[in-house]
Amino acid sequence: MENESINLTEAEVELIRIKREEEKLKAEKQAVEETLKLNKEIQEKQEWIAKQIKQSEAKASATLKFFKQFNQFGGYELKSTEKVNPAKISKYLGDGKYDVKWESSYKTTEYVIWHSDGKHCITAEEHIVYPSWSSRGTNKGWKMNPHGYAFPTNRMYMNAKTVHEKITNYNDAVKAKAIAELLNKESAEYQINKLKANFPDADVKKTLVSYSTGYTGYGNRDRYKTLEVIQVTFSNGVIVELTFNTKGVNWVRNISIPTHEKDINSVLSELNKLNIQ
Repeated sequence: MENESINLTEAEVELIRIKREEEKLKAEKQAVEETLKLNKEIQEKQEWIAKQIKQSEAKASATLKFFKQFNQFGGYELKSTEKVNPAKISKYLGDGKYDVKWESSYKTTEYVIWHSDGKHCITAEEHIVYPSWSSRGTNKGWKMNPHGYAFPTNRMYMNAKTVHEKITNYNDAVKAKAIAELLNKESAEYQINKLKANFPDADVKKTLVSYSTGYTGYGNRDRYKTLEVIQVTFSNGVIVELTFNTKGVNWVRNISIPTHEKDINSVLSELNKLNIQ
């Protein structure tokens, strides 16, 4: 088949030229608008970065100021971490893909005050208070925001002495508990060895028993606690539970007599031998 040529009039040719020119101008206008939009977004992003850097510097300054207050107590260390924060402007294309239009980064330094126990640290945070009737908060300035076991509630402080005392009191309580547990353990071992020597035929061991507190909680169910006791089981089946503390055996908590035991005299004889000191 032979190619057929199309003869256009001058008016049709001019119309095509005008149409192409309009499309070109439209594309150029769109490109200019996208460039202006991107430049505006870049400016806004750079202003946002400047605010982030300023905020980071203010936080660092507040942390350094607070650290000077903790120096008087000793046992505190100021640690810093440099961060490189990415910043970019992109358009989501779908399927997890992005068209990155612009990207940059900025550096910040974070400061944290650490206690020598490694369990508590303090950061500086702006204290924003929100009234119940408004979503706009009031900035109360920079305060100490402590973290760790001594601070179960999210509360901020202005006085380093208060924070230090709470950390000290917590650590003192932990040490006291550890010492008490150690003394109780040593006391229990001593009492067990002493009872084994006095009653070689008895089974002597440390065990946990549960008991009701007498308090009926939710759902009318008794609440139970556990207690560590020394349990002495004699050859005739009698079981004696002894409580103890760092000073020795405290008192006889419970005595269980087997139902099959007929000779009550033998039971009393064994109990009379049990010299509690």
